[in-house]
Amino acid sequence: MKKYIFLLNALLLLSSSLTAQISPETADELAYRYIAENIGESQYLYLYANRNVTTETTFATEATGENFSLNHPCWAYCVVSQRNNEYVQQYLFINKVNGAISEMRLKSDALPELSGWDLMEEFTCEWAQLAPATPTDVQKNALDKLFSESSELLKNIAGDTLFVIDDRQGLDMLNPDKNAEVDIDFEKYSLVGGKVFVSSISDHISSTHLSVCATSAASTFKYEVAVDKCTADCLTATGYLYFWEIYPKINAQHIPLVVNTEFQDFNMDVFSCSWQYSKLKADHIYLISSQEELLTIVTCENETSLPAIDFSKYSLLFVYGGTTYGVDKVVKKLQQISSNEYALSVDVKLNMTAFPEGWKLSIVIPKILEESVFKLNKNIHH
Repeated sequence: MKKYIFLLNALLLLSSSLTAQISPETADELAYRYIAENIGESQYLYLYANRNVTTETTFATEATGENFSLNHPCWAYCVVSQRNNEYVQQYLFINKVNGAISEMRLKSDALPELSGWDLMEEFTCEWAQLAPATPTDVQKNALDKLFSESSELLKNIAGDTLFVIDDRQGLDMLNPDKNAEVDIDFEKYSLVGGKVFVSSISDHISSTHLSVCATSAASTFKYEVAVDKCTADCLTATGYLYFWEIYPKINAQHIPLVVNTEFQDFNMDVFSCSWQYSKLKADHIYLISSQEELLTIVTCENETSLPAIDFSKYSLLFVYGGTTYGVDKVVKKLQQISSNEYALSVDVKLNMTAFPEGWKLSIVIPKILEESVFKLNKNIHH
């Protein structure tokens, strides 16, 4: 269990006159305060509570099957959040006698089972796209040169990179040799730019967006880059695609970079075929690169029913998982982290139907390496 969780104990100081048992209302206040002081701004956050926890209650992680229990009476809470595009799940246990808080943080792929828990609070960012400023021709020529393969600084940085430059000093750091003369009024504007890794230099950036969380008290931003994958006559050389934009002044020290790759849903049911779940493992992403591989894990009413996928151009991803309630909606996002690393984020919204419906995803994406590595981030909630 130790390799999956980190135990952090934070003791809240209560009044010395507090001797009675902590009430649920007081525990709620302590939980809200702890979240405000220790978790802060999130792109989304769900707070769950369980009033029926006892020292006999066993807690289990859905991904690992391991479990643990408490050694003293507590009020139990679970916080599921996303910060800087990283998923975080954690339990909060508030001692019913003295108000001490124990936090148990789980790995992002070890989503706790929350059937029987009550949703107390839900915060989700409503993202609003910001409009960039229109550059002059002189600025465009200079910035195209600055954000390119000719930049020695960018050449020496591996992986996806995003710069937020809001003063002349930051610009000089990016352009130490003054290879590009860039004139920007940093009293009014900020410069956002960087690069993303692609598996083929025939790929191209289809869109870029800087968004702010309109429902957050603080300025929470994200910068999204959409990459269209080449599907025909593609160059095999890997490389980087560069981008930049000028925005009205941004007050942000760090902005997460989100790289989105294009994909399309693939519904096996319409082909009178079904997945052989007895051969498959839940919460595991399967990368299928050939028709032969597909035949080993699906069954069809007849051979002609099997869907034809051009595996010379595309790959098929499949993953499924269990739930304790019916499923209302599944939202997914695939991000390329490096040349052969991907993150698949799945948000499963449940309804109140007491039926373990489960969820599944099968998507077709432009062809990727068979040795690609996938990380599954999932959030299951009501």
